[in-house]
Amino acid sequence: SDLTDEEEDQLEEPLRARILIAIRSDRLHLLGRFKSYIPNVLRHNFELQALSRDAARDAIVQPAALAGDFHSAPYTYDDAVLDKLLSYLEDENTGQVEGILIQMLCEHYEKTVVVPQKLERITVNDISEPGNVVRDYYQEKIGGLAVAEQAPARKLIEEGLVSEGEQGMRLSLHENTIESQYNVDRDLLGHLVDQRLLRSEPFLRGGYTFELSHDRLLPAVVQARAERLEAEARARQAAEAERLRAEAEAERKEKEEARRQLRTVRVLLGLAVGALILAGYFGIRSSQQARQLVENNDRLEQSFTDLEAANEEIKAQQAEIQKRLDAYIEAERLRKETQINQLLTRANTYENLNQRDLDIKNLQAA
Repeated sequence: SDLTDEEEDQLEEPLRARILIAIRSDRLHLLGRFKSYIPNVLRHNFELQALSRDAARDAIVQPAALAGDFHSAPYTYDDAVLDKLLSYLEDENTGQVEGILIQMLCEHYEKTVVVPQKLERITVNDISEPGNVVRDYYQEKIGGLAVAEQAPARKLIEEGLVSEGEQGMRLSLHENTIESQYNVDRDLLGHLVDQRLLRSEPFLRGGYTFELSHDRLLPAVVQARAERLEAEARARQAAEAERLRAEAEAERKEKEEARRQLRTVRVLLGLAVGALILAGYFGIRSSQQARQLVENNDRLEQSFTDLEAANEEIKAQQAEIQKRLDAYIEAERLRKETQINQLLTRANTYENLNQRDLDIKNLQAA
């Protein structure tokens, strides 16, 4: 063993311990299950009741006056402040005060008034209305949750743990129902209990049930529920209005597009009708022109035939003329040739005569 002799001796000594169990009176009988382990479990009982006005005053004043490792230095309350707080905390019928409300208010004033301003004494001018503190307490604790946890926590508390109506009543739900219907797991439930928004109670058949920690939170929860539902209704109305606006805008655009298309169709139809009219007109003109072209072509063909015939006739005439020209040229050539021959003959004759005359002259000269 790793224990020393002294430590082993200590284990043999009777355990001097005191166990304090806090339990609701309607669950007190459950402690009987521990009798075999703790025989004196029900030997000493003390019923913790709501505080009287004087006890509530002590619960407010005495912790504030203590020195130690706290958020603030010791401070005191003005008598007017105490009277204001106790008047709010005191139940109208029983004259008693719930301790959880004292803790709620004192914690708020210490964090928001004493610590920031480093006050040593709180006066009436330093505090806000207690009712507003309790109302804001709920919103403050919900707002301190993670963003993803706020909506499920609100829905659970405002719809699952408080009945419908302007007054509202506290309701109790089992953790399994809470997790399945409101998507709130055990970690978030524990955090809500730590924030003193909820309190838990063991369930006889296992698990825990949860309910709002105090009736004084009911007005704040009911008001928050009404505001949330109103905001959700406004959001739905805004979404519906936006949807209707979007639909109207889409319908307007659709109608405008339809009108634009209709105008386009009308223009195209007008163009088509115009085209048909022009086509008919030009069709008639084309038919007339076609007939005219056929006639012209026939005339051209006839003219071409006539031209060919005329051309053949001209060719024949040209051949005849050429023939005549050739005959004329030949005749002229022959005539010219005859004339030349005659001239040559005459020339020869003249030359002979000249020679004769020359010879005569020469003879005479001789």
